[in-house]
Amino acid sequence: MDIWTLLTVATKVLIYLSTAGVIGGLFCLWLLKPHGLERPIQRYMLVAGLAGLAATAASFPVHTGAAFGEGIAGAFDPDIASIIWETNVGDSTGARLLGFILTLAGMWVAWRGFRYLGHTLVIAGAVSLLFAFTQTGHLHDDSRGGVLLAIHLLGIALWLGSLYPLWRASNSHQIAQLQASMDRFGQTAVAFVGALVVCGVLMILLLVQPLSGLVNSAYGWLLLTKLALVSLLLALGAINKLYIVPRLARAGYTRRLQLSIITEMTVGLAILVITAVLTTVVGPE
Repeated sequence: MDIWTLLTVATKVLIYLSTAGVIGGLFCLWLLKPHGLERPIQRYMLVAGLAGLAATAASFPVHTGAAFGEGIAGAFDPDIASIIWETNVGDSTGARLLGFILTLAGMWVAWRGFRYLGHTLVIAGAVSLLFAFTQTGHLHDDSRGGVLLAIHLLGIALWLGSLYPLWRASNSHQIAQLQASMDRFGQTAVAFVGALVVCGVLMILLLVQPLSGLVNSAYGWLLLTKLALVSLLLALGAINKLYIVPRLARAGYTRRLQLSIITEMTVGLAILVITAVLTTVVGPE
């Protein structure tokens, strides 16, 4: 794996994390409103927006350098960049830049006191970010795949992007309030996690034909590894919902919830790294 490939994977992972932070953070502004965490969540979204903007700005010259192999000079060559900008990579980069700029503008507006207008701008930014993902990748020429991908990404962004705010909320000493918020998250998660799983399965059916390719190719084995990690994430979520959250009033269970959320964040990061590798290094045969 050369330096350009490593940089491509790194910028993709940062973009994934930033997108999740924007979408999950906005969701948690509603979910965790009783906890008084509006300012910390806004700062979390601000950091996500800035990191995403920086990663997107870096990803374009990285892609240019990787495509033409001309070293640093090629990465910033204006003629090469203009060629790349006219492709779907340029479309994706433009939509992503717009998405993060709208997010940052929305956070500034909300910080100034115009909350609903600010959140509307963030929602528009989130839509642009999801659209950007449909412009590249193995399914970008398939309209069905594009819709499935957008729904799948929305589900994973809501889940993974909510973990840090939920961890912050789990430090609260208001156990009844924490339990109510975690219950609300669990009930809502049933819908978006269900959509995430269904769309993920349908995308596999579109990408891997025949299904024997799952065990006959590097892409298939990486995909199976990702599925195993997603299954672990689902299991952790189920343990939280069915076992830990109902017992939060008991001694030690708040700590268990915090450790479980940290584990989910770690597994989620591993999933995003594998996803970046799947869309960069290997592809369906």
